[in-house]
Amino acid sequence: MPVEVLMKSQPEYIDRMLARRMASAVFNLARCLTHEKYGRPIFYGAMITEGIVALIWATLGISFYQGSAALDKAVATIQPGGVVSEVSKGLLGDKMSIFVVISVIILSITTGDTCFRSARLSCADFFKVSQKQFSKRLTLTLVLFAGGIALAMIDTDKIWKYFGWLNQSLACTMLWVSCFYLREKKKNYLITLIPALFMTAVCSTYLAYDSILLGLPHQISVIFGVSVAVILGTLFLYKSFQRSK
Repeated sequence: MPVEVLMKSQPEYIDRMLARRMASAVFNLARCLTHEKYGRPIFYGAMITEGIVALIWATLGISFYQGSAALDKAVATIQPGGVVSEVSKGLLGDKMSIFVVISVIILSITTGDTCFRSARLSCADFFKVSQKQFSKRLTLTLVLFAGGIALAMIDTDKIWKYFGWLNQSLACTMLWVSCFYLREKKKNYLITLIPALFMTAVCSTYLAYDSILLGLPHQISVIFGVSVAVILGTLFLYKSFQRSK
């Protein structure tokens, strides 16, 4: 793909793609692990894979339609599923594109399954509902399914904007909590501080830029996001230095 295509495209589309995919489903998996030792390979593997998938589809979409404006128009006209089908057929042909469509469907189903399972376990803990009996698991599952069906009746673009930003903000918050935890245990907190700073910049940029939130120009939003990350990082390192004395 020519580099100038990305340079001429609206950079906020890639920001949006990364903000939605990076670390989104990862924190839902925590509720489904059977042992703490599985945390590192699953979380790091999922984060890296999610990021690669997001970049691949963002690059394919922007290069295939020669810009994010045309891509947004295609999404509004033929829906995301139509875009996937059109891009895969144009690059791979009719026969091979079937595998791409099937893989996208499988990923969506597994992501939804993980999210509903995580929501069920979280609600069970909050409302003190035992999950040992099948009838109680089924009841709680049906309630969540009913809520999911109700949400499906609303404009998904509006829901996704709120959900995407809140989901990434939750991931960002957990990274900062991990930083404080590692600092208290006198362990290497850089492994969570660096991604926490990145996610802080991404979430703050999205907060400032998106029209449904603050609606600032893209360049100002980026400056705002980076500034927030720098300020929080500086405060964290300053407090860490003060405590180490």
